[in-house]
Amino acid sequence: MIDFKLYIIIILFVNRDKAILDYLSGLGPDFEESFSTFQQASDLADYIPEGNGFNLFEYVYNNIGKGMLARKWTSIIRLQKKVMELEAKVERLEGQNSSLSSF
Repeated sequence: MIDFKLYIIIILFVNRDKAILDYLSGLGPDFEESFSTFQQASDLADYIPEGNGFNLFEYVYNNIGKGMLARKWTSIIRLQKKVMELEAKVERLEGQNSSLSSF
């Protein structure tokens, strides 16, 4: 039997194109051309961001997947900031280490 969390991860991975389309559609009319181009390129020409009807696949995606791309980008920015802080700390400690070894 498949784990429910794994099932959700699989659904979100499969629906990354839908997540991108949802993100683009939420940006407003300035991104309609980008939305249409990506929609055609991703073979989701019939996908409309607001789903109709109920099925488990769409329910899980709509309740968990929406906003996924924006959350991922936010996480990437936060992690990049942390990496830069840690790199600065390593550089500082290496400088201290080299000054101590010169004694």
